[in-house]
Amino acid sequence: MGSFTERSCPKPISRVPAKDLSIGITLHELLIYIAAPCTVITGFFSLVLVFKHLCRYTKPTEQRQIVRLIITPAIFAVFSLLALIFYDENEYITPLPDLYEAFALACLFILFTHYAQEPTTIHHNGNVATTKNLDSGHVEGLQKAWVAVFQYPVVKTILTIATEASLATGKYCASSRSVHFAHIWIVVIGDISLVVCFLAILEFYKTQKAHMTVHKPLLKLLSFKLIVFIIFVQNLVFNFISIPDGLSADDTVAPRDIKYGLPAFLVCVEMVFFSLFFFFSFGSRIYHPSKRHPEPREHFLVALFHVLNPADVIRDIAKMFSMALSGQKKSSGGFGGSSSSRHGGHRSSRHGHHPRYEHRSGHGHRMRQYEAPRY
Repeated sequence: MGSFTERSCPKPISRVPAKDLSIGITLHELLIYIAAPCTVITGFFSLVLVFKHLCRYTKPTEQRQIVRLIITPAIFAVFSLLALIFYDENEYITPLPDLYEAFALACLFILFTHYAQEPTTIHHNGNVATTKNLDSGHVEGLQKAWVAVFQYPVVKTILTIATEASLATGKYCASSRSVHFAHIWIVVIGDISLVVCFLAILEFYKTQKAHMTVHKPLLKLLSFKLIVFIIFVQNLVFNFISIPDGLSADDTVAPRDIKYGLPAFLVCVEMVFFSLFFFFSFGSRIYHPSKRHPEPREHFLVALFHVLNPADVIRDIAKMFSMALSGQKKSSGGFGGSSSSRHGGHRSSRHGHHPRYEHRSGHGHRMRQYEAPRY
C-alpha cells in the first residue's frame, strides 16, 4: 500500500502463477472446488425458503420484502464464486453483491415499518389481541430514519458506477490509499453511508420493537446484521492488508490468491450457514393460511411477479428525496410504497380507507376499536 499523497498507482498485483500443491492442483483450483458446492448448497437452501413463502403468499407487503432478503446469501455466494474463478475480472464483480446488500437493507427497514404500522393479530390459547399501529409521535423520527436508510442504496449505486468507471479508466487503483485515486474515496464514503443506514434501522427497531415482538424482529435483525458485519470487516481487512509482491516461500500461494481468492472463498463458505439461519429468522410458517387472518393465498406466479416488481422500491426512494427536500410530513396510505394496492396488505386500503381494528377478548366480545393513523 502506498501513502495518502502519492500520485502514481503502485504496480498491479503480480499475476505470476503458483505451483501445484502436494495434492496436484493449485491453491486457486482448490478454493474453487470447495466454494462451488458451497454456492450450490446456499442457492438450494435459499430457493427452498423462497418457494415456501411464495406458496404461502398471504401477506404480500411483508413477504415481498422477506423473499428479497432471503436470496441475499445466494446473491453473495454466486458473485463471490465468479470473483473467485475470474481473478482478472474480480474487481469488476466484487462491488455487485454489495450493491444488492444496500437494497436488501432498505427492504429490511420497510419490513420493520410494516410490522410497526399494521396491527398484528396474535392467537394464543383462544385469546385474540391486536397491537396498535405505529405511534403518531414517532412519525417524524420515522421520516428521518427513512432518509437515513434510503440514502444508502442511492449512494451505493453511484459508488458502484464510479467503481466500474474508474476501474475501466485506470483511476481506481485498489492497491493504493492515496487520495489521488478513486479507491480510498469510494471505500470511505461507502462505509460511512452503510453505518448511517444501519444505525437508523437499529434505532427504529429499538423504538418500535414492542409493536413487532410477534414477528421476532431481533432474530431477523441479527441474522442480517451478521452478514453486513462480516462482509464489512472482511472487506476492511483485505482492502488494507499488505499483499506480497511475489509467491510464498514454497511458491504455492500467489499474491492474487490472498487478495482475491481468500475473501471470495470465505464468503462462499459463510453464506451456507446464513442460508440455513434464515430458515429460523425468516420462516414461512406464520404465513400459512390457517395460522393468520383468512386472507386468500396468491397464485405462485402472481406472487413471484410481485416480488420481482421493483416499483415499490423506486417509489420509496422517490419518497426519500421528497422527505429530504421538504423536511415536512407527507401524507400517504402507507410506508411500503404499495399499501394502496391489493398487495398492500388490507383490502380496505385499496379504496383509500384506513381500516379499523378491534381488540377482542378470549370469548370474542368486542371491547374497543381504533383506526390506523394517517401519515
